Amino acid sequence: MKLTTLIFDLDNTIIDRNAALKIAAGNWLDDQQFSGNKEAAITEIMLSDDWGYCDRTIFCSWLQMHYGKTRSVLQTPEELFQQLITGMIPSFKPVPEVIEQFTLLQKKYRLVLATNGGGNNQRSKLKNAGLTHFFAPDDIFISGEMGVAKPDKYFFEQIITRANINPAEAMMSGDFLINDIEPAQRCGLHTCWLSYGRKNTETIHPDYEIADITTLSDLLQFIEK
Repeated sequence: MKLTTLIFDLDNTIIDRNAALKIAAGNWLDDQQFSGNKEAAITEIMLSDDWGYCDRTIFCSWLQMHYGKTRSVLQTPEELFQQLITGMIPSFKPVPEVIEQFTLLQKKYRLVLATNGGGNNQRSKLKNAGLTHFFAPDDIFISGEMGVAKPDKYFFEQIITRANINPAEAMMSGDFLINDIEPAQRCGLHTCWLSYGRKNTETIHPDYEIADITTLSDLLQFIEK
C-alpha cells in the first residue's frame, strides 16, 4: 500500500486534551471555592467528560449541577464550556516526541488536519502545541469553519474534494472510533485508531491500531514494506 496523505484529528490524537482539561477543571473548582476532595472531583469530572465524547451541553450541565454551587448566578452550559476551553489552551505545549514524529512524517507525506471545534480555539491549541507549521494553511479543516462536523460523512467528503485527496492513498488517524474512524472508512480512507490503552468496544474496525501518535511512523514503515 502506498500512502501520500496523512489526515489527523486534533484533540487526544496529536495533542493531549485530557491532560489540559484536568488542569482547567482543577482551576474551575478553585474558582468555585470547592472544599472537598479535589483529586476525586477531577476524576469524576474526567469520567463524565469521557474523552470529550459526552455532548458538551450535557457535560457542562452536569458539571454545573454537581460542582457549580458557589455562584449566585450559574453559568450557562455554553459559557462554562468556553471557560473550560479558554482555561485549557495555555496548557498545550510542544511535546518533543510529537514534534520529532511530525518532522519525520512531513518529509514523506502531505499532512492534513481534520478536527471538530471552533476555529479560534482549535488554531490556538495547534499553535501552542508547536504543530501549526506542519500543515499547509489550506490543509487545516475545522468543523466550526466548515459548517459541518464529524461524524457526518460530508465532513470528510468536503475535505477529500477541497484538498484533492485520493482516498486510496490517504489514511485518517484519530482517537474516536465513531467520529474519526467510521465516517472516514465510509469515504474510502484507510484508518488508524489511537487506542491509548483502551479496548475497542464498538462494532467499528479500523484498518490499524496504535497506542499513541509517537508510534505512527513505525506503523507506516511496516505497512509500506
